[in-house]
Amino acid sequence: MDGTIVRPRSGVTHPDHHRAAYRGETHSAPRPPEGKHHAAPCPTHAPDGCGAAVVGGGTTLTTPALAWDVSRLGPSTLRPGSRGGYVSRLQWALNKVGGASIRIDGVYGASTTRAVRAFQRRQGLAADGIAGAATKRRLDALLDRIYPDPTGGNGPGLLQPVARIAAAPRGTTIRPGYCGTRVKLLLKRLRVPHSELLHRMTPEAVAAVRTFQRRRGLAVDGLVGPATWRALGFNAEGFRLDGWQQQPRLGLQAGPAPRIEAMIRFAREQSGADYTWGGAGPYKYGFDCSGLVLQAMHAAGVQPLPVTVHTHQHPGTRTTRTLYANPRLRRVPLRQRTRGDLVWYTDARGAIQHVAVYLGGGQVVDSMYSVKVRRDSARLHGFHRLGTVSRVFA
Repeated sequence: MDGTIVRPRSGVTHPDHHRAAYRGETHSAPRPPEGKHHAAPCPTHAPDGCGAAVVGGGTTLTTPALAWDVSRLGPSTLRPGSRGGYVSRLQWALNKVGGASIRIDGVYGASTTRAVRAFQRRQGLAADGIAGAATKRRLDALLDRIYPDPTGGNGPGLLQPVARIAAAPRGTTIRPGYCGTRVKLLLKRLRVPHSELLHRMTPEAVAAVRTFQRRRGLAVDGLVGPATWRALGFNAEGFRLDGWQQQPRLGLQAGPAPRIEAMIRFAREQSGADYTWGGAGPYKYGFDCSGLVLQAMHAAGVQPLPVTVHTHQHPGTRTTRTLYANPRLRRVPLRQRTRGDLVWYTDARGAIQHVAVYLGGGQVVDSMYSVKVRRDSARLHGFHRLGTVSRVFA
């Protein structure tokens, strides 16, 4: 989460500031020194941008194609070796309108390069396998035919129920910048100093891994694969925690009302679970705000691609903003919010920083410090409630 920090409880930065600093990004707001607690530890895990006025981006957009370029595929060239949420969106777009059938894993590898090159060839573009401005504009134009309202609005229709949540990659190598459940366990095992609310592979964590590998006679690369994980005393199942997903709790025939209740029931069942930055459960390992919402949506039988539990842990991605930008989540005014809607919260610059599930009766359930039912307030955890909510089910 980037942007101005809103009166932290102990004068420290928001976790996404640390993440952005690790990526070499800069912010207009000064960064207070690190400390023990954070006013708003929820990582939003997905690239900035949504619709005609990019939330938190400071950019006014005038055309649908440009809006799609910023909100879905990003303003920068994507190329082999790129990673993160924008790559996941590119892969999603190639599958949707580019004739591809590739895994959405946030990694610009050989299969993505081939898919881009094939798309470019069919569109009469330079077939270099690099997703630059011309390639993305063409994808944008094709997407606009399906999703003509890039600002969201009623969008192209709501998310369609699925019988099973598609499997996400499991047991992937832990790299610099990663966050989530496995990183939380790793930091504790290696005794790497960190905030109780920040669980990320910082340079200090990578250095600790390298030291451990050197002492154990392992390949010294600072990456945590199966061999290093086992040497740390963890079991194989723990290494696959990154792919844990809640499966739908009802059949395809279920209507909106039971799906709303399934989503809320899952979220409330996690009450008391720890906060884990980049975490998406299960219960004993904790959630962040968007990880909780993602798994609650899974429980209700919807999968908001390109977001997955896998991309949720990637460095440089912010899941909350990707969810907010999803055109299949219909936006309605805050005053019309109803049970099961997603309530959004921003920093002082208007950048999406937090999400909660509305329960009705002026209450929400969210993960901030822990999973808990709270009063739905115009100011929550130092953030400002947005004037629109997103409706998952009609």
